[in-house]
Amino acid sequence: MTLGKPKYNLAEDVFVFPASFAQQRLWFVEQLMPGSALYLTPLVFRMTGELDRSALAQSLQAIVDRHETLRTSFNRVEGSSYKPSRRN
Repeated sequence: MTLGKPKYNLAEDVFVFPASFAQQRLWFVEQLMPGSALYLTPLVFRMTGELDRSALAQSLQAIVDRHETLRTSFNRVEGSSYKPSRRN
């Protein structure tokens, strides 16, 4: 895999990019302290009334579709962390 050039796999429709230095730092912290909430910001909403679960699910999916960072995970490949990003 060549650094800086995305690898495109037609069968899985996934782009693979090297993680940025900031992303590598976050990944490293997760390896040192698995499951820690060091970089998480909790947010709570209080809603009243009847919940339309279908509308909520569609809204959340639209947000995920719009923001690549919500579809990105980190994997270790040949000793380096990479971030595959799935297309929708």
